[in-house]
Amino acid sequence: MTDLFESLYCSTFADGQSAAVVSRIVSVSRVRNAERNITGVLVFDGARFCQHLEGSRPMVLALMETLHRDSRHHSIITLHQEPLERRRHEKFSLGFAADVESEELASIDALRGEAAVARFLALLPHFDLGT
Repeated sequence: MTDLFESLYCSTFADGQSAAVVSRIVSVSRVRNAERNITGVLVFDGARFCQHLEGSRPMVLALMETLHRDSRHHSIITLHQEPLERRRHEKFSLGFAADVESEELASIDALRGEAAVARFLALLPHFDLGT
């Protein structure tokens, strides 16, 4: 049995935040995720975040608790959480894409479970995720 676990959520960027805060989130998260052996991808459309995380169950759930307390976003909806056989984003401590069409994230936010993950993963080849 694998200890890998995944979580996919969407949230809304808090009013009054500058776009510069998103760059800081990405920079800090890349370092922290690498320290915790968490991999994943964060997509931002200017108003909404959607993030897929992978790692050990305790680390992913602890990160999700932290994210729920983060005032830089709100209305967090967990779309999917469950054990994972193998990583999908092993080359990214945090892959990041911005300036995504809002309809693309809305199409994920409207789904739950494996369907949400499948839709999220289907969009990734269209993004330049950085490293």
